[in-house]
Amino acid sequence: MFKCLYGFIVLFFLPFVLGCSVVTEVGKTLWGSSIRPLEEARKSGESRIYQCAFDDAYDSILSMANDKDMEEKKGYYDVFQKDRVRGFIVIMGIDGSIDTTEVGIFIEEIDQISIKVDIASPSTSAKEKISGIVYKQLDLLCKDAE
Repeated sequence: MFKCLYGFIVLFFLPFVLGCSVVTEVGKTLWGSSIRPLEEARKSGESRIYQCAFDDAYDSILSMANDKDMEEKKGYYDVFQKDRVRGFIVIMGIDGSIDTTEVGIFIEEIDQISIKVDIASPSTSAKEKISGIVYKQLDLLCKDAE
């Protein structure tokens, strides 16, 4: 009886001791929606700086995605996850790659007129393909600040 009660108490207080982010990240990893591998791949990813508004760049990248409601694919990729506040878009469904290959597009606001765009993936071929597509679009929309 006491072992069961002790186990319950430990499980109850474990999230408070470890912190909610650890518990949340474990849940996301089990669910398949963690972006931690993409954040780690960001170190070896491709990066560019543009003079452009964050919202314009973010919306432009989303505009190149396939429409979920359309059966016919007209875009370059499918959006798996997006978070405008945290500044990332995770895409999948890239032609020439396995359907579950993820590529992370991270947009960071440097100041009011400049953004940094990082593209990362454990798959080099998917990263290079998406980098070409996204950077070409942003080259047309924004000024290259480098």
